[in-house]
Amino acid sequence: DGTPLDSDQNAGVDQLNDAPTSTTTTNYPKSGDPSTTATINPSYTNAWVVTSTINVPVSDGSLIQGITLTLHVNYPRASELSAVLISPGGVAIQLFGNLPSNGKLTGQDIVFSDSSSVSIDSGSAPYFGRFSPEQPMLSSLLNTNSAGVWTLQIKNNGTNGGTLVNWSMQLVTSAPNAGAGATSADV
Repeated sequence: DGTPLDSDQNAGVDQLNDAPTSTTTTNYPKSGDPSTTATINPSYTNAWVVTSTINVPVSDGSLIQGITLTLHVNYPRASELSAVLISPGGVAIQLFGNLPSNGKLTGQDIVFSDSSSVSIDSGSAPYFGRFSPEQPMLSSLLNTNSAGVWTLQIKNNGTNGGTLVNWSMQLVTSAPNAGAGATSADV
């Protein structure tokens, strides 16, 4: 009788392509979650690595469509630090490493977003504002599941001490279509 399989008349192509139905933006850690503060000790002989985690509950797990990471560090020599974000699936993304400036990282938020036109490598101390990370985040994480433990590793290659004051993520996620095509008006 010519009735389409679903309301957008694509016969389930959205489902095959894992096309998102809608997106949700959530900030982590959520209120009441454990602190993301850590001491960045000097290395003296070997590099010292500080690890801090954020858990995205399974109930929040959806497909990643966007990610922004905010980092707040107090440290006297930016060039001595490097930072890597590791997703629950084990994808490691270099946020920065061996920055060209020897200036301080002091009390300002560094926001990492792939949409920023300014690379962290072209910035200067105290590195506050919005920067693109050394390695793009979204291209490595697009359509992967957000649920699980996210790990931030900061490596200290110097002899100074400092503090990871906090870090947070903003995830834009979507659920894949659950039916044969559009999420409503399947006939």
